[in-house]
Amino acid sequence: MINTMNYYGRNGIPFIFIIDFLVQNPIIVPFNKVDNSEILYDFNGFTNSRFCSSHPRTILLNKKPVSYHTYKSAFDVINNHQTRGDSYLANLTFPTGIDINLTLREIFEHSRSQYRLWYRNRFVVFSPEPFVRIENGVISSFPMKGT
Repeated sequence: MINTMNYYGRNGIPFIFIIDFLVQNPIIVPFNKVDNSEILYDFNGFTNSRFCSSHPRTILLNKKPVSYHTYKSAFDVINNHQTRGDSYLANLTFPTGIDINLTLREIFEHSRSQYRLWYRNRFVVFSPEPFVRIENGVISSFPMKGT
């Protein structure tokens, strides 16, 4: 995986990479070989997709967040650690189940996000900022947490 990414980088071949949390199913594909039926992307206007401004039906969304008690308990733990000086930055997140009457592809196609990705109707991701930035030969990463 790293060797493939290094090869593409060394040879100036733009590529997309998708790496799951456990790094068990990494995907590395040069942009010119991306199959639009499997991967759609829009990285600040560099895209292989289109934007839909309207949707023909009413969108039904039901969120299932954790309880206030669960969130407050976790928040209190983090707050205590920050008060003690153990950390100055924390990202408290919980999975939030949803029911929605759209497919993941429809969600991708109708979203407005600077950076977005749809993969094989398995997941869709959005972010307001880039994960990696290259400017004047310097590679940097300053992602917001939780996006």
